[in-house]
Amino acid sequence: VKMGKTSAKLEPYLTELEPYLIEAENQYKASPYFAIRADYYEARQSCEIDDHMILYEAFYGRGITCNPGALFRYLLSDARFSDYTHVWVLEESADRDRIIAEFADKANVRFVEPFTNDYLKYLSTAKYLINNSTWPNYFSKKEGQVVINTWHGIPLKSLYYDIPGANINNANVVRNFLLTDYLLSPVPFTTENYKTAGKLDGIFPGKIIETGYPRIDRTLNVDRAQIQKNLLDSGVNYDPNKKLILWAPTWRGEKFGTPDVNPEEYLEFAETLYKYIDKDRYQVLFKPHQIVYKTLREKGLLQDTFVPATIDTNALLGITDILVSDYSSIFFDFLATDRPLLFYIPDLDIYTEERGLY
Repeated sequence: VKMGKTSAKLEPYLTELEPYLIEAENQYKASPYFAIRADYYEARQSCEIDDHMILYEAFYGRGITCNPGALFRYLLSDARFSDYTHVWVLEESADRDRIIAEFADKANVRFVEPFTNDYLKYLSTAKYLINNSTWPNYFSKKEGQVVINTWHGIPLKSLYYDIPGANINNANVVRNFLLTDYLLSPVPFTTENYKTAGKLDGIFPGKIIETGYPRIDRTLNVDRAQIQKNLLDSGVNYDPNKKLILWAPTWRGEKFGTPDVNPEEYLEFAETLYKYIDKDRYQVLFKPHQIVYKTLREKGLLQDTFVPATIDTNALLGITDILVSDYSSIFFDFLATDRPLLFYIPDLDIYTEERGLY
């Protein structure tokens, strides 16, 4: 029952139902979590599926990035899909206007903020749902919808049920997998990892497509001028005339949503590098994990050498001359360039014990 509305069938039972309706309305007003579930249910019931609509989400609305971003750009340029509407989930950020402006001339491209009523409507209307992580834990696929999960990396660090004590944290991940029609895999190792660490073997109802990652095309066929413009427009102190050394570590901490953040570590690392390189030829930029960047932004600790999470990582790798990384799966993508790759892992023993590595 939507607050303030009742169906004709319920009218005779209103007196009996009234206490429950009042309690439901109180919960609706008091609990955003309860309210959004109620609003999603209403949208799911009332919205009809649009067979020519695709909803994309990458890293919970961070930007047009990763595999969903690569698929979107390909489909947008393919005449066979000219009558499709492309809807991107895009959170509020300093780069939101820049991202939207890039597609201002595309009438069939729309943007929606996560967890709004419009978001719930698109989640209930789009025929195709493409994500590189998980939809909300209240999402339930409607009959006729097609869910495509591209995931977002080849695992070096332990994942899913292989992480010590991570059973509860995997609940929505595995639930999303079980709602998925097509699950992308870049290599045989990842395919097997889905089945074993994700415990999908024997129960996965969809199809695992082991076809490589679409996002690699963004690295090997980079639009150098566009990515350089995006960096400068985002306030990054980038010099297109210098070679780029990119440091891209993964997140650290006990919980994904609250990573350990130490901007001084980056600054010290960069200063050390600059002692040994020709600063007239090289520059150093820092690409934090997207959840780390968000924390840095919220704490007001951003520097002009920190690359925003909204910048497409694979396009950035396309203009990177030397990558410095650790346990992040970003290094697998960079291997395709055949350029120098260095590992900086001062906490190898601790990380191996606490998180685990394959």
